[in-house]
Formats: sequence, structure tokens, C-alpha cells
Amino acid sequence: MLKRFKIHLLKLLLFSYLNEKILKGVNVMDKVKLPILPIPTLEETKVKLLEWIEPLVSEAQLAETTEAVEEFFRKNGMGEQLQSDLLAWRDSREGSWLKPFWDEGYLAHRGSMPLEMNYNLLVEEHAFAKMHGQPRLIAETLLAVTKFYHLIVDGELAQEKIKDIPLCMSQFNNLFKSARIPATEKDTYKVDALEKENNFVILAYRNRMYQVFVSDEHGDKISPEVLAEQVEQIIADERASGENIGIFTAVEREGSLKVYEKLKESPKNATNLQAIQDALLWITIADTEVEDPINHLFANPTSRYFDKTVEIVFMNEGDIGFNCEHTGIDGTTVLTLIDYIHEQLQTIHSVNLAKAATTYTELEWEISEDLSDMLAKLEKRYANQVANYTIASHNFTDFGSNTIKKLGISPDAFFHIALQIAQYRLFGKIRSTYEPVAIRFFREERTESARASSTEKSRLAIALTEENLDEKTLYEMMQDASNAHSARIKDCQNGKGIERHLFGLEKMAERSGVTPALFEDVGYQALQESFLSTSGLAISNLQAWLFGPVVENGYGIAYAILPDRISVNITSNQPNDELAEKLYTCITEAFFQMKEIALAVKK
Repeated sequence: MLKRFKIHLLKLLLFSYLNEKILKGVNVMDKVKLPILPIPTLEETKVKLLEWIEPLVSEAQLAETTEAVEEFFRKNGMGEQLQSDLLAWRDSREGSWLKPFWDEGYLAHRGSMPLEMNYNLLVEEHAFAKMHGQPRLIAETLLAVTKFYHLIVDGELAQEKIKDIPLCMSQFNNLFKSARIPATEKDTYKVDALEKENNFVILAYRNRMYQVFVSDEHGDKISPEVLAEQVEQIIADERASGENIGIFTAVEREGSLKVYEKLKESPKNATNLQAIQDALLWITIADTEVEDPINHLFANPTSRYFDKTVEIVFMNEGDIGFNCEHTGIDGTTVLTLIDYIHEQLQTIHSVNLAKAATTYTELEWEISEDLSDMLAKLEKRYANQVANYTIASHNFTDFGSNTIKKLGISPDAFFHIALQIAQYRLFGKIRSTYEPVAIRFFREERTESARASSTEKSRLAIALTEENLDEKTLYEMMQDASNAHSARIKDCQNGKGIERHLFGLEKMAERSGVTPALFEDVGYQALQESFLSTSGLAISNLQAWLFGPVVENGYGIAYAILPDRISVNITSNQPNDELAEKLYTCITEAFFQMKEIALAVKK
């Protein structure tokens, strides 16, 4: 989702960043020495760049783009100079050469966090809630969170691997006691010291905020019985709702900054803001029945604080949402936490835990009339912004990964082939598709972009839509598209993608005060524009997940390929609501068509 804020990056110089560390968490999870992300050769990136652009432009434009590429990559040309600068930048650092640019990019984003940057996952724990009630569900979740946090502090969280290859674990240091802080032009990101003693969460209900301790002064975990009792007392409070202070985290960052600075003028408010920052995470309890949980999680600002790295939102009995601020963590990191919570909820934990007479404390705010007016205006502004978004959230239940694997196609490739067929049929052309690929084989790294729009997928989309080919030929084209998709993903995983390399070259150009013609080329820009911004995650108890679109006329597509179903969640700006539904319909039609072709050939 990096391209959402690229325009802001072009205004930044990074000389001052050489000795600055934005993310200050201690790397307690670094158990293995991982390699640094390699920088591909110019020739490797040159060849792939033209391949990736080809399906997005006309033959005439491709010829123009080829000239711009040849000029940039020629011997002794601009590309060689920037490559030399990038290699020198890499050699001047102990860790990742990419991380400073990456962190800077997230924190320079000036738009709405919930609508443009954060991501949301909706899971269900209905069986537990039905058996034990929501207060106990919340209490047991807090206990699981605390236990997970203690694993991190003690360095005992299991090393994650893919095919016995260890993954970077540094993101787990940013999961708790962390928050984004509004600032001029570029926000900051703070992570408090990781200690077991006297840890707490901020629990919000009806816009009132409470400090609820989950460990005592000895670092012992508070029992779920005590926590459940406190939750029941908070929910039983019949006072009127409080001022919606957290709304300032929902709007554009300059508006957030004004309220944040105004709040800090009061010592009491400053103390509260510090408590929010230091809390393990933020807990919201919805005070009414929620008809549309995923929409509520994405957009509803009541009792929320979108600058906290992790919010857990408890809605109806057993509906639990996770809203995550993207600066410090990616989706794979929070999935590990969600899986752990789900695992822990299978057993009631109430033995040998602290049962001291702890109590919760309400955060009391000093809100002047001016501040109240500012908050009210932000609430109206945010309501207007939310009204411009539409969500098409669906569960395709006819089949899932179990069936797709029998067709001889990679499930992830199957989805992306269907998506390209769908966009060609709906829009009449192929536009760039952003698809992040985790590159955690390398130290401190996050994601590469695979750009799931490819020539092989484009040819198949055209053939299925405009040509009358036999099923055997079409199936061979499907396999070609699948193999090309998987090969590109593997390249990216192994540090041989091109987008982060080009991003690094762009950063070197900015530092030098130059703008190579390639970066302004129409074909290059077509690749960079994420008309479809996609990402795939999957866990067993997932109901839905989503994030906002990257470009104004584009679509955010969060999908999950599960054994027996495929969750597809599409966000877009108005007036694209009808098109979002049509896009989903076209995707599912492609699912069925591809399945029929594969089954016919296999028979």
C-alpha cells in the first residue's frame, strides 16, 4: 500500500535521516542473523520492468517507454550513478537499506488513517461468547494478549519459518505499547520499553476511556475473573456518552495535529495521551447492536483511537475486529497474535494468576469549549468522508483452496487470474495491480510488490473474452499464467523484485535533486498507479478483512482463500458502489469459468 503516500515522499529529503531511528523498539526477537535485502543488478531490473509494463500500455506507448528505459539504464547513464549511490547507502548502514525510506513513507502520509492507511480484520468467537458471555470473552482475550506480550518480552515467541527458512521477527517489537504521534509534515512513531510490570490496556466504551491493568507490580498476569468483573462494571455504567476525543485520529493529519497540540496544553490531558501511547493496545466495546460489523470496524469512529498500532473492537456476541495502524506492523504479524488468541480461547485460564484487588481508572479530560467545537467539526468532516466510501464484502462459498488445488492451479494465482479476467471484462483493459509479498527472509524487511497484472494473465483474459479457443488451449494458458504468477512471487520473496529497487533509486535521485525522465514516463507511471490494490491473508476464524483504495478511482481488494470458501472484500470511492459489486460478480464468474475449463480438460 506504499503508493498511497508516494506523492508526499517526493517532497522529502532524507539527509537528516542517516542517524535517526523512527522505530525505537528493542529487537528482542532477533534470534538468528538474517541476510540484508539484496540490491538487484540494473540489467535484472531493466528486463523485468519492461515485462511488467507491457500488459498495461499500447504498443506505441511501450515503444516510448522502452526508449526511456534504455536511456536510464545505458552504460554510464543516470541509472548507473543512482545504483552506485544506492550501493554506497547500503554499505553505510548496519541494517536494512530500505527500512529508513519505508518508515519515512508511512509517517509522511497526511490523509485519514482509518480510510487510507489502516487495515481491518474481522474474526468470530461466537461459540466462546455463547458459552461464557462477552465480558468473559473480553477478559480471556486480554489474558491471551498479555501472555503473548510476555513471550515477546522473554524472547520466547516461537521463531516463524517458511520451509525451515527463518523469518525476521522484528515487527513483533512494535505490536504492543506503540502508537503513531501527530507531527508537522511527518509523524513520529513511539514504542515504550518492553517490561512485564504494571501493564495495562485502554478500554473505551461510549466514548469513555478506562485504564485497565492486565499485570501487577510483580509482572504477574491479572486473572480473567477480576478482568471480567471490571468489564461488567464498565458496561453497567449508565452515564451519558463522553466527548469523542479519539475522532482527532480519524481525519487528515494536519487536523489531527491541531487537536493533539491543543489537548496537550492541559497537563491532565497530556498525561492521558501518554497513557494511551504506553498502553499495550486499545480495546473498544460497541455500545449498540452492530448490523454490519466489517463496515463498523472500518469506518465507525465511536470509542476509537486509530493511531494506536492495534485496536481490538468487540461488537456483537463473538464478533471481534482488529484495526491496525500500518507503520510498525504488517498483516502477517497481527495474524500470529489473532491465531494465538483463538488458540488460548479454547481453554479457560484461571489457575495461579494474580487476583489482587486491582481496579480500573477512568481517564478524565479537560475539554474547553474551543476543543469541543474542534472535535464536533472533525466528527462532521469524518462523517462526510466516510459517506464517500463503499464496501462490497462477500464470502464466495461454492469452493475454496481444496478444490482449486485439484485443478492444478496455485490458489493465489487462481484468484489473481480471475481478477485480471474480471477487470478486463468490466473496464475493457488491464491496469496495474498492487500485490504485496512478504520479504521477511531478510533483516528488518516488510514487503515487496509483485504487480499481479502480467502479460500471461492479460492474454488469457483477452482469449476468454474475445476469442473462441478450445478448452485444452485455454487450460494451458491458465497454467502459463499460474506459473508466471508463482515465479514472480518467488522472485520477490527472494529479494529479486523490482519495485523496492526502483524505489531506492528514486530516493537516491531525490537526494541528488534530479528527476530522471524514466520516472515521469507514462508507462512507468502506469505501473506505479495501483488501480487495484490487493492483499491476501487467511486464518481459520476469519469472517472478512479490508483496507481502503489506494487511488481515488481505484479499488482496495482484501481476499482470503480458505479451504472451502473465498472471502472477497472490495472498497472504493463513490460513485463506484455499483462497479464494486459488478467487479465481484465478474470475479466469481471467472472462478466458475476457470473451474469448468480445468475439469473439462482433466476429464
